[in-house]
Amino acid sequence: MDTNFIDDNIFINNAKEKKTVFILAVDTSLSVKNKIDVINEAIKNSIKEIKELDHGHNIAKVMVSILEFNSEAIWKPEKPQEIQNFNFIDLKCSNTAQSKYSLIYEQSNEILTTKEFLKEAKDYYPIILLISDGKPTDSYEESLVQCEKNEFFKKAMRVAIPIITDTNMTDEQYRESVDYEFMMDFTGQREERIFSVAHLNDLIDMLEIVTQTAVRGENKKRKQALEFDLDDPFNDIRNQIYHIK
Repeated sequence: MDTNFIDDNIFINNAKEKKTVFILAVDTSLSVKNKIDVINEAIKNSIKEIKELDHGHNIAKVMVSILEFNSEAIWKPEKPQEIQNFNFIDLKCSNTAQSKYSLIYEQSNEILTTKEFLKEAKDYYPIILLISDGKPTDSYEESLVQCEKNEFFKKAMRVAIPIITDTNMTDEQYRESVDYEFMMDFTGQREERIFSVAHLNDLIDMLEIVTQTAVRGENKKRKQALEFDLDDPFNDIRNQIYHIK
């Protein structure tokens, strides 16, 4: 796939002196059991693409960590690792049907500090990408309120990829099936950062496009760029995303 969406010539010259922490928050509750193989394949493909992007382009050093959550939360690895040294190990589903979305906020609030994941103020704000197929089984609102006091989380690029498998749903049924209200809360009420996957096999291409656009877009935030929407870095490729075959 041609993913050269953005003119490389406008990347900042000193990007390599900075870091971008990229967090993949992945729901591994029991409901994901029939989807986990494709999710793993999509993540592996995206990691491979980011490694190529990191190696061949003038972008900030990409640091990766995966937040696996169900009834508990596990970081893999515990600290962000440089993308070139990152070896992805397939995720496995838990035996619990619980998806405690509050863990996303509690964990983010705890580790998005200069004492943990973020070492230097000059680094870019984090990218947090959520993959899930369902709804919270807990109340997350209080955890979200606390997390939004965290400046790094508040300014992070937060993107949600809800997975649905029934393409005959009405809009109301779809929003109910993935708890659209939560997705909106997660992205900071940015509907343009919610990318639904109706066909599971589309997830591989979808994640590749969204991941690369997020990484490239974050590198442009400190550079004035004509013909690039800093408020919605996905705008230029939205049609391409929704026409994946």
